[in-house]
Amino acid sequence: LPFLGFPERTLFYGPAAETLDRAADLLLDLPEPFFLSIHLHDPHSPYETPAPFRGKYAKLDYRETELKISSDNAARYPPALQPYVDAHRDHYDEAIEYLDSELAQFLQAIGDNPKTRNSLLIITSDHGESFERGFFIHGEDLYESSVHVPLIIKYPNQDRGKKLTLPVQSIDIAPTILRVIGVPIPNWMDGRPVTLDTNMEERETIMINYKDPDRLRFYDLPTKLAIRQRQYKLIVSCDINRAELYDLSKDPEERSDLSRAKPFIVKTLWMRLRQALADKQSTAQMVCPFRPSA
Repeated sequence: LPFLGFPERTLFYGPAAETLDRAADLLLDLPEPFFLSIHLHDPHSPYETPAPFRGKYAKLDYRETELKISSDNAARYPPALQPYVDAHRDHYDEAIEYLDSELAQFLQAIGDNPKTRNSLLIITSDHGESFERGFFIHGEDLYESSVHVPLIIKYPNQDRGKKLTLPVQSIDIAPTILRVIGVPIPNWMDGRPVTLDTNMEERETIMINYKDPDRLRFYDLPTKLAIRQRQYKLIVSCDINRAELYDLSKDPEERSDLSRAKPFIVKTLWMRLRQALADKQSTAQMVCPFRPSA
């Protein structure tokens, strides 16, 4: 909160080192039980990183790329600007490595704190970034580059790690916290708790976007919808009445559109998506002019 001067020294863009140092100090004094939410701005434009990360991958200076394409204006870009977008992606990779390094030091520091042994630790992100398909940064498209984000959970007293292959959603975080601390999950809460149970039921995941990718406007009705069930992912662009279907098990970068080759799967996923939205009272008013082919 820069306008409140908290902590004592604040910057609009990070850095993560100061935030995590402050959080590690807080953990020493917080009475139990406690809930601590740490918000990190990295990795985020302008991707300013210290040595040895700065310039590790990028061949162009950040200011040089900003003159060609500004990260303040997330939007479509022409193919001629792809080299500069690639340079932005290199700076982004540097920022990710910087944050990974800082998180490693933070986790090591709190690992020496006895009170964190019985704590639930969750690390996640709100979105990814796009440097491809003619779209820069995030907020409009629903491709994996934007919506596939990390989620790391360390349960209290957990000693061994496990990687879940089933996709989960950000709305699963809240019920996970409630389940771990023994608070009943309200019926109105979306999502389901993420557990180490190998018998977790597979289900679809849903993504919704309300932004116009070209005019940067918000709408009351969605411009794009997506649903993933097993290996298939359907993206429906309501604003241009188009569907895309991808097999993520064979095509994780979503390069081969199967919507014309597999119309039955498109129709099945579209019906499942509509039903899932209709089941939610808050989204029952959502409509989309898209109609799958027979």
